[in-house]
Amino acid sequence: MKSFGKTAILTVASLFFLLSQAHAYTISFGGVNAQQTIYNSDIASVVNAGLTANKAGINSSTNTAVAPGWFIETFDSQVENNDGMNTIGGFTTLNASMLTTTGGGYGFAQNNISGAAAPANDATYYFFTPDQGGSVPASVSVDNSDFLAYNPDLYIDYMGLYFGSIDTYNSLEFTLLNGGSFTITGSYILGLFSGTSGNQVDSASNVYVNIDFAPEDFFTGFTLHTTGIALEIDNVVTHVTTLPTPEPSTFILLGAGLFGLVAFGRKKFVG
Repeated sequence: MKSFGKTAILTVASLFFLLSQAHAYTISFGGVNAQQTIYNSDIASVVNAGLTANKAGINSSTNTAVAPGWFIETFDSQVENNDGMNTIGGFTTLNASMLTTTGGGYGFAQNNISGAAAPANDATYYFFTPDQGGSVPASVSVDNSDFLAYNPDLYIDYMGLYFGSIDTYNSLEFTLLNGGSFTITGSYILGLFSGTSGNQVDSASNVYVNIDFAPEDFFTGFTLHTTGIALEIDNVVTHVTTLPTPEPSTFILLGAGLFGLVAFGRKKFVG
């Protein structure tokens, strides 16, 4: 009987192990060219916005989210000044209070400035770290833990961002609810596409990064790291969805496994 009990426990443990095993995330590269409207004293201009997510929930012709659950951070705040509507650098969906920084902080810029280079084909505002005159190494972290804690039935199953003029000393770190993390380095992407560090024109050095997360390991936040001048991103897209319920096939598999154990136990007992 002890032998059977041990086998039963191992069988159930193995069953749950098999059911729970899945890749926590998948990484892919590639976006679609976007256009966006910016304002200067109430005069609207449509300009190139670089790459954005190639997703049905994002309209690339306006660089906006067009479906429930989709969000895009373009870093192009719109303000009403005395001379009319103007577009300036700033957050549009992110909350600055969610950010923590080390080193030289961060800034927003349009086109090239001293200490930051615009991502290829991007005439809108973009985000960069460290800020002008800031020190390195620098990091900027976004933490979604509070949002997920207040919304336990939701999880973030996708994030994408335009990683511009990638440098070897840049990296993107993503954190998971289970305490794990993974990092995508600038060197890795440049090596993958034979890009040149800091190149503002080459498509191999200006890449849209897509990460799809499985519900088994929720995505909770990310950190931008750089040890040089600078790291630039734009068009950060996220998708929030409800946690999936177990599929009927999962219940069937569990039921079949448990039924098999019961039948085996009954046979053992009768014998």
